[in-house]
Amino acid sequence: MDESQLVVMLAKLRPHLNERQWRLLLGGYAQVLGRGGISKVATLTGSHPDTVARGARELEQGIDADRRVRRTGAGRKAMEEA
Repeated sequence: MDESQLVVMLAKLRPHLNERQWRLLLGGYAQVLGRGGISKVATLTGSHPDTVARGARELEQGIDADRRVRRTGAGRKAMEEA
């Protein structure tokens, strides 16, 4: 699969994935590409290299089964707290 086909495929998948799934997908592609994969995937998709690197790191460490998309405490505070 060449780069243009990869970009088209990822663009079609993106609306159907949550943040975590997207990050893991990008990290997986970066791992497959090897050296320079993080920057290449980030450039092709317009994602930040830190996002791709985090996805690759999460794949290496194993995926938590807590089913959370974001870390505990992340996101906007509840209206009751504000």
